[in-house]
Amino acid sequence: SGLAAWPCLLQPLSLAGEFGYSGILAWLAVYAAEKRCFVPLERRWRDALFPLLAVALLAGWSLWRFAWMEQYVPEEGTPVTALLCQGNIRQDVKWTQAYRAETLRKYEELSLAAVDETRLGQKLDGQGGRHDFILWPETAMPFFYPGDGPLQSEIRRFARDIDTPVVFGALGRGEGSLLRNSACAVSAAGDLGRCDKKHLVP
Repeated sequence: SGLAAWPCLLQPLSLAGEFGYSGILAWLAVYAAEKRCFVPLERRWRDALFPLLAVALLAGWSLWRFAWMEQYVPEEGTPVTALLCQGNIRQDVKWTQAYRAETLRKYEELSLAAVDETRLGQKLDGQGGRHDFILWPETAMPFFYPGDGPLQSEIRRFARDIDTPVVFGALGRGEGSLLRNSACAVSAAGDLGRCDKKHLVP
């Protein structure tokens, strides 16, 4: 998002959603352009009151929301080191049955290469070393987890072999036929747990 550098400006997403907020911003831009081009100068300030008020309300609510969230950010904590891997899997093939194993293989190869590189750096110059966990992206795995299938078993085997926990996004099953966007964690000892996304935006 073009607003990623200003997190407080992203907070209206929690009310309007991605498309709703984009529509509001687009409408404000079109409204301002229309008044600039087609409205006489003496009427512009009067007609600008409504969009200015809308912007002020959005900005005020965003700042309040951003400040409200800070109470959930701990002031102190234990530092951790994560190894981040991004597979850049094409979306038109990611969810196909035939490509699921290939997606998992690619993430395993990327993770192994990064682990080997950091451990080599530790030996050569003392930099790097062991990671607390490996992190794969949201819905990186295009299948349900947990489960007892071959792909689920392969992730557990991978975590055992590298002796490092893996945190990854996958599909989860909710009540009935409800699907969940889940974050899962697995270590050498087995499954650590699953956390389902409750809200689709910040």
